[in-house]
Amino acid sequence: MKTNAVIPWKWHKDTDPVFLQDWFAESLKTGVLIKKNAKRSVRKITSPSGKVYFVKQECSFRNKAKKEYAAAAMLRRAGIPCIRFAALGKYGFRQTILISEEEQDTVNALEYFYATAAADPEKRTAFFDALRNLMAAMMQNGIRHSDFHAGNVLVRDTSGSCEMILVDPIAAKKSSKACPLKLAGILTNFLPEITDIEMLQVLSVLHDPTVTPARLKERHAAMIRSEWQKRQKQILSGNSKFTRRIQRDSRIFEVVSTPWYSPGSLPDDAELAEMTLEIVPDKTADERLLALCRARLEGIPFDRPFRIMERRNGTTVLYYSQK
Repeated sequence: MKTNAVIPWKWHKDTDPVFLQDWFAESLKTGVLIKKNAKRSVRKITSPSGKVYFVKQECSFRNKAKKEYAAAAMLRRAGIPCIRFAALGKYGFRQTILISEEEQDTVNALEYFYATAAADPEKRTAFFDALRNLMAAMMQNGIRHSDFHAGNVLVRDTSGSCEMILVDPIAAKKSSKACPLKLAGILTNFLPEITDIEMLQVLSVLHDPTVTPARLKERHAAMIRSEWQKRQKQILSGNSKFTRRIQRDSRIFEVVSTPWYSPGSLPDDAELAEMTLEIVPDKTADERLLALCRARLEGIPFDRPFRIMERRNGTTVLYYSQK
């Protein structure tokens, strides 16, 4: 098929050209930009059929798109639910494009756990059962995954059970043996809410007595300590996964993200006025913010987490929920 939409690109042999013909070129102009940096952009697009896709374009000497496409195919051959890629293409030496299908009615595992499952005993049990089954399948198929965390697992709630789907599979590969300790590390994403009993129930599928809740917690805390210097600058920037800066008229707020790192919301002025306030020096506010974020990263409880910070000429107002 000869069309302006596809001529510049060299497409993977499994890509259906009819799939691209009517909408590909236009989608790159009109798609909703999800994120972008100097090398990569991701856009959300809707095809004429009504299906939603994500288009990842990258400019790099390394063809990461091809590696990710192959990793997803390998996982599906192993019977492990994984995101589906509809098209893979390359333009010249450095530009790649990867188009994935939207997984409808899903959220990432971290959000599903904290927002839905944690307070519901049945959903909570179903969630950890599904995670245990996913880890068992990865162990049985010798899947090593160096980026296996809750943000890379989607959950679909299906009538009392959970369906889990891997996304961003580029770090997954076949090996003679999966690493139980690395696979088990995902459990620390649910601290401090997850109990040792729940951890042990999931860990039972790994058949490795050396992988214990205590060892996972120690390993996780050591990792956070090693990264903390870098994390502090990120947290205090005012625009990261930890907080976002919002200006309302002449007032500047920093809204703390949710426990699953979705952007927090800024209430209207009437709701703000009903919250509990504490005025502290800017330095104290920064120290409190760092302590709160570190506690979340390490998965330990934090007394009186605040939701919002408002900077006011040398002092900061901390806003706490009344409940």
